[in-house]
Amino acid sequence: MASDPCNGNEVDLFLLGKTGHGKSSTGNSILGREAFCVSDSSDSETYVVQVGWARRCGRQVKVVDGPGVCETRLDKGSAAKKMCDDMAQGILQCPQGFHALILVLKYGNRFTEEELSTVSMLKSLFGENFVRDYCILIFTHGELFDMNNRRNPKPFSQWCQEQTGALKTVFEECAYKAVLFYNIDETKADSQLEELYSLVDGLKSKGKRYTNEMFAKVAKDREQLIVRENAPQLRETIQAKIDLLIDGVNSVKEATELDAATKERLDLLREDARALEVEISVQDKGTSVLDSLRQVVVNIQESVASQERALVERKDKEASEKALQAAKKQYNQSLDQLRQEQKKRKKRGFWGFISDVGNFLGNLFKF
Repeated sequence: MASDPCNGNEVDLFLLGKTGHGKSSTGNSILGREAFCVSDSSDSETYVVQVGWARRCGRQVKVVDGPGVCETRLDKGSAAKKMCDDMAQGILQCPQGFHALILVLKYGNRFTEEELSTVSMLKSLFGENFVRDYCILIFTHGELFDMNNRRNPKPFSQWCQEQTGALKTVFEECAYKAVLFYNIDETKADSQLEELYSLVDGLKSKGKRYTNEMFAKVAKDREQLIVRENAPQLRETIQAKIDLLIDGVNSVKEATELDAATKERLDLLREDARALEVEISVQDKGTSVLDSLRQVVVNIQESVASQERALVERKDKEASEKALQAAKKQYNQSLDQLRQEQKKRKKRGFWGFISDVGNFLGNLFKF
């Protein structure tokens, strides 16, 4: 069983956070050395998972520094896919699991609904309750905090309690487990690390690590995250296929009969539309972000079926009309024949009748 930080000296941490919030600097502060590359640009210096170890304040510390959330050098879909892959690699760096997942935030940045959506994204990666059970907040740039409050000094804990809006939501969810880090002022290095250790020891998980098994349980959520982030590209690809189907439907609208060629075209359209509907369902992964396009494809299938029914009905109607015309023609021919026979009988008159009787009697006496 993994060592409990309350009873042992191991502390395994996974650093999470957006690009530019000081995640790698925080990792260096925890380890007490320059283990991770740091950049002052807006692009993330950490593009791959990094791992560092150190013995600090009587504890053996392992820090995994993952690439920044919301990677700025890729489109959203590719960034989401890379983020999921990177987090999976990060989890594998500590087979026993992590005692805490550290969400690094930059003090002084406004915590907006967009920032809250980043937390929601992390929940899709690590599970709905990871903030409650395993998350500790580290706010970087403690020096800026002191500068902003130099006239009316206040404890960092008081500042946390005073927050409102989206940041308050996160504070409440993690039960205000937060530490202010001074990544420049080395005199505070030990005290802030001891405070971090204390929060790790007091997590609700009570020494249980966040493991790869827990990560695997939310695989479906990660798949859905990739779909949501990649939705614009998916919609564009599917829309191109839908446009081709619509062109096909329009090409058979002018058909006047259900001949073999038209029937074949309708069958191909039906098969392509059904295949695209299945493809959309598979790509959607249960997110519903492609539902509107799926409905368009369903409507196309109904249009194809309606067109075929109309042509079948037209063919049946033409067959019925032909049968009716044939019956009328036969009736008229029979009627003409009867009229001709009637005229013949009238011309023959009484003597014709006597002749017919004589012929009849003559034929009778022959027997």
